Amino acid sequence: MLSSPHCRADMPRSFRSGQRVRVSTVDTDGLPMVRYGTVGADAVSEDPIVVIYDNLAGSDLVDGSEIELLDLDLIELRLTGTDLLNDPLLRAGLAELWRAEVARAGLVIATLFPMEKGDAVGVVDGEHFLLAEFTYNGETWVVRGALASDDPTMVVIRADRMNRWNGFIH
Repeated sequence: MLSSPHCRADMPRSFRSGQRVRVSTVDTDGLPMVRYGTVGADAVSEDPIVVIYDNLAGSDLVDGSEIELLDLDLIELRLTGTDLLNDPLLRAGLAELWRAEVARAGLVIATLFPMEKGDAVGVVDGEHFLLAEFTYNGETWVVRGALASDDPTMVVIRADRMNRWNGFIH
């Protein structure tokens, strides 16, 4: 993510050794694949980037276009089955599944507080379910679940920062 006012989208991004990254690519069968790792050496995105994957021996050279610097709002879990949102018993476990994906990415969320309406976990917010809230680096975040816009059979679970005055930032 380029946040500096002096950076443009066409400028190469730089990566520093030790930064956490998410690599999004496809496997040999053409299926989407996400891996997490650490940048192994300083580089710019025009060069192949050395990535040391978590739970894999050695390192790999990765095209810079497949790499995103890891931030909490980039971690999403995609699962097949609309029943995961529609069934209150299944919906109750989605926030913890997302939290496990966050842990796999190397980040830590201490405590999730379920958002409930009556006995059911999940508060309807337009086309989303608000599943849980938590604090991360002093900011309030909300875990939400929704159907994927590109595939109505896929459920997407992700977190967004919340601004209590204006709703969600994302």
